[in-house]
Amino acid sequence: MSGTKTTVRCGECRTLLHEDPGLTEKPPCPECGSTRRDVAVEMTATANVYGSISMVRVREYVTHDVLWLSLSVVLTIVGAVVSTWLLSGWASFVISLALAVVGFFVGLRAAVRVIDREHFGRLR
Repeated sequence: MSGTKTTVRCGECRTLLHEDPGLTEKPPCPECGSTRRDVAVEMTATANVYGSISMVRVREYVTHDVLWLSLSVVLTIVGAVVSTWLLSGWASFVISLALAVVGFFVGLRAAVRVIDREHFGRLR
């Protein structure tokens, strides 16, 4: 909603005059006879403002799968110990090293990366 309101008053005695503010020839004031004028223009306007906020909370963490972690330990430690008891020399070393490498990669599979996102609604 918007609008303007214009009021014209006598410049000397402040009497409210009912005349067009754009007149070039001003009639004298009926109270004091002055031709000075004070013109007041009043304007009103309405503005609408909208805003919103949204948030996302992100939590990231690593959890471990017990089955894969256990299998990694068994391959790395128990496999190395058993191969040393059963074999000797370079064969034992190569088998132990191979089981340790396989156990390492199985251990990587045990780590699970979790990303948790929580969305909060819009606020107005």
